[in-house]
Amino acid sequence: MAWEEIKRLAADFQRAQLKVIYTTDGKEYLTPQQLEREIKDELFVHGGRINVVDLQQVSSFPRCLL
Repeated sequence: MAWEEIKRLAADFQRAQLKVIYTTDGKEYLTPQQLEREIKDELFVHGGRINVVDLQQVSSFPRCLL
């Protein structure tokens, strides 16, 4: 692999990096879109309302993100 190709691949990688959110235990991560989907799913399961503390316990994501 030529040096120029390595530099090009590194630049491509930086552009393609995903923003991820780590769980409180650090073992999992989700994209913001996945977190939004999980929150909507939990809201649907609970009839449209759920306590933020309960939602945080179900999702294991920091409460400041919810």
